Amino acid sequence: MFNDSKRIALIAAGALLLVVPASALLGPLLPDNARASVSLGFQHACGLDAQGNALCWGPNSEGELGDGTDSTRGAPVRVAGNQTFASIAAGHRHTCALTGEGRAYCWGSNTAGTLGDGTREAKRTPTAVAGSLAFSSISLGGRHSCGLTHSGEAYCWGANAVGEVGDGTRTMRTQPTRVAGGLTFTAITVGLDHSCGLVANGTTYCWGSNDSGEVGDGERTDGMNQPTRVGGPLSRYTKLSAGYGRTCGIGSDGVVYCWGNNELGALGNGNDSLRVVPTRVVGNLQFESLALGSSHACGLARAGEAHCWGNNAYGQLGDGTTTSRMVPARVSGTQTFRSITAGGLRTCAVTANGEAHCWGQKFGSRIGEPPATGATLTPTRLGDVTFRPPTE
Repeated sequence: MFNDSKRIALIAAGALLLVVPASALLGPLLPDNARASVSLGFQHACGLDAQGNALCWGPNSEGELGDGTDSTRGAPVRVAGNQTFASIAAGHRHTCALTGEGRAYCWGSNTAGTLGDGTREAKRTPTAVAGSLAFSSISLGGRHSCGLTHSGEAYCWGANAVGEVGDGTRTMRTQPTRVAGGLTFTAITVGLDHSCGLVANGTTYCWGSNDSGEVGDGERTDGMNQPTRVGGPLSRYTKLSAGYGRTCGIGSDGVVYCWGNNELGALGNGNDSLRVVPTRVVGNLQFESLALGSSHACGLARAGEAHCWGNNAYGQLGDGTTTSRMVPARVSGTQTFRSITAGGLRTCAVTANGEAHCWGQKFGSRIGEPPATGATLTPTRLGDVTFRPPTE
C-alpha cells in the first residue's frame, strides 16, 4: 500500500494520462493524448482550441497555467506567448506542450527539474526543453516527464528517486536523458512516479516505483531504475495508461488488464486486492482508450460510450452517484465521446465537435470540500468553450 506522502498525492494529484494506440513497425503513431485536446492534471486542466492555442484553468500556485501569473482561473485562459501547439499534457503541477515540429515547451513547478530546461526554477510561461530533440508525444508524472522521439527513443527528466527516469540511476535529471536498455518504443505513458513503454510487437516495459506492483513484473520492490518487462497472462498490448500506483493496458481484442494498487476497486476486477501482474477487468467490454485518475479509471468503448470504475466519492465515475464501483459502470447520458482524460478526482471527455464534458470534483473546489458542494455527478458541458476536435 502507499506510504502517507504517496497517499496524499494519490488523493490530491491528477493522473497524468497518456493513452496510447498500437503502432506499426515504422515508428510511433499519434498517441491518444495527442489526439485528445483536453488534459487533466493535479487540480488544473489544459486544452487546445482549433487553432492550436493553449488554454488552461484551475489553481496556479506554481505557474502551471502558463499565463505569467499565479492567479487561480475559474475559466480557461490563454497561455502566454504566440506559440501554437499540436498536443498538450497537464501534470501534477506542471504542463508541457509540443509544437507541430515536435519541440517541447513546459511551464509550472520545476523543483526536481521537471520542466527539462536545465534549471530547477518554476516558470510561469512556456519555456523550451533543453536540447534539440523533437518529440512525437510527451507524458507528465508527479515530478518527472518523458518524451518519445519520432524514431522511438524514450527520454525522461526530473525526479528520479525511485528510478522513474529509467536511465539506470536514481540521479535527478534536469534535462532529457535517454531511457536505458536500448529499446525503441511506439508509445510511452507516465504515472505518479513510474513510467511504461510499449514496443512495436506489443510487449510492455515499466520502470520506477513498484511498491504497489505498478511495474507489473510480479514483484513489489523499492523501484526499478530501468525498463522491466511486464508479466502476466497477456503478453501483447495495443494501448497503455499509467496512473497513481497502477497501470492499465488494452489487448488486441479490446479487453483491459490492470495491475498495481487496487484501493476502492480501481483495477476494475471486482475486488480491492493489490495485483502485481496484469488482471483482467470484469465484463466483456471492448475499449478503444483508457484514462487513469488518482484512484479511478475510465475508458471509451468502441462506440464512444464512457465507462468508469474505482473511487467515486466526488462523482468521478459519472454514473449519477457517489458509490464506488469495483467493475466498469456506464457514465450517465447518451452522449458519446472521441477522447477521455482523468485526473485527481475528476474526468473529462471531448465530443467529435470539440465540446468538453466533465464530471467529478468541480474545478476550483478544494481538496476535502464535501462532495455535496464540490462535485458534479454526471457529464456537464464545460462552459461554451470549443476545443480542437479529437482527430482520428
